[in-house]
Amino acid sequence: MSISLKQKIGFGSLIVTLVYLLSDTLLDLFFELLDLAFEGIEYVFDAAIEHLFDTSRHTAQVVTFYLLFLIAAVLLYRLSRRLPGWYATFKADWVDARHQLCAETLDYWHTASVSDLVKWGSAVTIGVGILMWGLLI
Repeated sequence: MSISLKQKIGFGSLIVTLVYLLSDTLLDLFFELLDLAFEGIEYVFDAAIEHLFDTSRHTAQVVTFYLLFLIAAVLLYRLSRRLPGWYATFKADWVDARHQLCAETLDYWHTASVSDLVKWGSAVTIGVGILMWGLLI
């Protein structure tokens, strides 16, 4: 059974609406799962160090703390080394996309009829008016 275009659009709209309405709950759930995963990794390290090296619980926790601190420091160092390159790529792509959008907009503006330009101008004016009215209330 195939799904019609209206059903796909309706289902997509439902998903987008649910994600928007539940964004705070989903974000909270994400951080809870992240914390749970961290606690699980920490517990595994604690148990492994305590068992392998026959140490006390406190000693295992101290070793685990410094081990996780070292892992975080290495990850942050690697991220700091790659971030400038990622930023340069993002900036170049952003500038290219902006230039392409400006060129397409100017091309449309020069080829559109007067009635299309009036429709576009009135739509923008009404949209800005609604935004300003919404901000004032």
